[in-house]
Amino acid sequence: MIEFATIYIPRSIDSAKLRHIASGSGIVGAPDPRAVDQSVVCYEGNLYHAVNLVRLEDRILCAAGRLFENYPTVARMWFTNAEVATELEAVGRVSRDYTITWYDESRAKAYGSLYKALPD
Repeated sequence: MIEFATIYIPRSIDSAKLRHIASGSGIVGAPDPRAVDQSVVCYEGNLYHAVNLVRLEDRILCAAGRLFENYPTVARMWFTNAEVATELEAVGRVSRDYTITWYDESRAKAYGSLYKALPD
């Protein structure tokens, strides 16, 4: 059972591995308990503009729910540990009780601001 997930932002917006993840998405990951040298990463980009997923924190918690509960989704990818190190930057963590702890909140929020909500 995964007890916590790391909150990530992409190291580069030009990453081929991350091209399917919408800018400003909540991205979380953890070592895959079923595989050696592999991590599972879930994300939420709110492509359909749900009103409860406008804040970065809410997108992160949605992605964490997918990861912790193993919900069926297309918003999941697997990375080798080397890919995690080169493609993703850790900016925080979220625990299984859905508490967010930031390592670098300003960088996370700057990335999260790339999200494009529908205009009012």
